[in-house]
Amino acid sequence: MLAYVAENAGGAAVPLAVEGGAMSATSYIIDSDLAVVGMGGFTGSDDAPSVEQLARWKESGELGFVLLGGGMGGGAPGGATADTGESGGADTADTTASSGAGGADGTAQAAQGPMGGSERQEWVQRNCAPVDASAWGGSDDSGLRLYACG
Repeated sequence: MLAYVAENAGGAAVPLAVEGGAMSATSYIIDSDLAVVGMGGFTGSDDAPSVEQLARWKESGELGFVLLGGGMGGGAPGGATADTGESGGADTADTTASSGAGGADGTAQAAQGPMGGSERQEWVQRNCAPVDASAWGGSDDSGLRLYACG
């Protein structure tokens, strides 16, 4: 996926933004020289970048791709998978985390709602084009969805 983003992001200042915060973006940052933004701050619960910031980046051509579905600590190479949260609820990763709210089944849940997570997801789904998983080496059942925003 990183090779696909690097090859297709053009000169975007933010070639890849990853849902779930810095914890979810870590493996993408370590495994590449790309500028990767962890959406949601450190744990995924902050409104950073805001929907307004994403819109400005897209309008100015600075945003290449957005990866949804990673949740907190999941989705990166070697990480856990997560559902896409398309129902508007919180994403749940298959791993537990010391921060964030735990689900009834003991899984960690990335914060959504008031801090902008689900609003960001909705914005991405409305304003960016889904990339077929086979184009970047993913699979439809992984829960990860790559969107082209450039």
